Parts: sequence; C-alpha cells; structure tokens
Amino acid sequence: MTAPAGGPRFPPFGSAEGVTVREVRTGAEFDVFLDLTSSVSGEPPFSSESRAGFRADFERVLREAGRSDRFLAWGGAAPIGCAGLEIVGEVARLWRAGVRPDLRGRGTYGHLVRVRSQEAIGRGAALALRIARVGTSGPILKQHGFRAVGSVRLFCASRPTSAGSDPGPLRGRASD
Repeated sequence: MTAPAGGPRFPPFGSAEGVTVREVRTGAEFDVFLDLTSSVSGEPPFSSESRAGFRADFERVLREAGRSDRFLAWGGAAPIGCAGLEIVGEVARLWRAGVRPDLRGRGTYGHLVRVRSQEAIGRGAALALRIARVGTSGPILKQHGFRAVGSVRLFCASRPTSAGSDPGPLRGRASD
C-alpha cells in the first residue's frame, strides 16, 4: 500500500454508484453483518452459540478500541455487502468480504476494499493482505494491483450419519 515516493497509495478502486460503506457500530448492524456474511458465502447461518461468541468479541473490540473493524455496504436501505479488517503492526488483514450474488459486478466489492484500505493507511498500515478465492475476488484484486504471494488450501470435514449419508460439512469458519 506504499507508493514509490514513500507516501501511502490506495488500491485503485472507485466507489460503487448508489452504495455507501459504513462501519458496523450497533448490535442491530452486527446482526445484519452476521446474516449477510453467511448468505454471501453460501454457508448456513451461524449457530446461536457462534453468534454469541462473535457478538461478545464485537462488543469488546468496540468498547476497547472505539471501532468494530467490520463494515457493511448499503444500497439505499438494504445491506448488500460486508467485510472485515484487522491491523497487526503495519499489516492490514482484509478479511471476509462478500457481496450479494444478485448485485455482484457493480463495484461494491472494490468499494469495500477501498474503504478498508483507507482506514488501514490512516492507522499506519503499510501492507494489505487478503486471502482471496481464485474464482471470485482473486481476479478482481489482481486487476487492481494486488499480487499473489502464496496459496492456502482449505479442508472440510464431514460427519457421517447413522444411515451413512453425508450431511455436509461440519460447522466452523475459516478464512475464505
């Protein structure tokens, strides 16, 4: 995220027309964030136990840091995208971004990247990292100056049922 002249530069993403991105600041917005996170990734909703743990973390970070580092993209009054940010030293970890499938291709994902990058630079980050899916966000990030520096393999475990059929993956979260 640093330009050759030494000053910060933003990834060259624009703003999506008719879309605003705001940091999640309330419990109601956090519930929307969790629901949207599941739906944009095609995963089942979080369990009530997982939601309670995530909410406790959200409330703690908001109380201690005065920010949540979770963002919602809004198309008017409707939530259409979500994303997270974590800054460790000079590294900005851009995590869990997604846009409703019916509204992809309009610049909302890039808008989420830009807003989080601006926030990260303002807080002293010099490098942005994003684990991206090869078929969705990876090509978008490459078009805008990100480069691949490694790969991650995700593994999924399924639990057998008494009838021997596969009920699907065990519930858990890993970075996308």
